[in-house]
Parts: sequence; structure tokens; C-alpha cells
Amino acid sequence: MGYYSEVAFEIAFPDAQTAKEFLAVRRILNAEEVDELVISTSAGKKGTITAAYHAESIKWYDGFPEIRFYQQMLDDAEEAGYGIAFVRIGEEGGDIDNRYVDTDFYEAYDALQVSVWIEGAIDEGDSVQDFLQGEAK
Repeated sequence: MGYYSEVAFEIAFPDAQTAKEFLAVRRILNAEEVDELVISTSAGKKGTITAAYHAESIKWYDGFPEIRFYQQMLDDAEEAGYGIAFVRIGEEGGDIDNRYVDTDFYEAYDALQVSVWIEGAIDEGDSVQDFLQGEAK
């Protein structure tokens, strides 16, 4: 049991090389979680490469190691100056967290629109492994 949320986030990189460097380092730390990301070149305005994650039903608790990893990755991306969109929609009405960094890339959409937008990028994207190995579409 427990409380489940829908979570979507995306990190926008200025170019493929920057994305590869950022993701390769994090993949060494936690390949399982990084491999859950999907790479897309079609999303966004400013960034040419995005790494996106979407879970329709996840226990998003700060104490869980995989959640701490994703949160740290988003913090690292923000500190490096990359665009970020993060949305968590809980089971209860009004339980919504969002975080947007770099408004040149992300407009102020409501949480559901951002979740759907990121999910669309995921549907069109490549795996992190293919991207890092140069085998992306």
C-alpha cells in the first residue's frame, strides 16, 4: 500500500555532448535509475537534447534511495544551469509539486500539461544506453 503519485521530469541540455557527459557520470553512480530516462531531440525550445522520466504510479518518498538520486540529479542539473521541468501529482486533490528552471525553455504550463508534454517526448525518445553509445535515432 502507500501513497502513490504521478511524476514527470525533464532536463534540457544545450547540446548532445553536454548531455552525454552529465548522464555518463550519473550512470556510473546509478545505472538502473539513469536507464529509466528517455532521450529526445524533439522537445523544448532552447535545449536540443532532453532527458525525461515519467512514472504514472510511484511512491515518491524522500527517504527512498532512487528518489534521493533523482532529486540530486535535478539539483545538479539546476546548479549546472540546465533547464528543468518537474511535476508530481499526488492521489489527493491539490497535492501538486512543480519546479521549473530556465523559463526560456519551459513556459508556465499547469502540472498536467507538463506531464503530458514530457510523456510525449518519452514516447518519441531513445534509451540512455543507445544515446551514450551513439546509436540514437
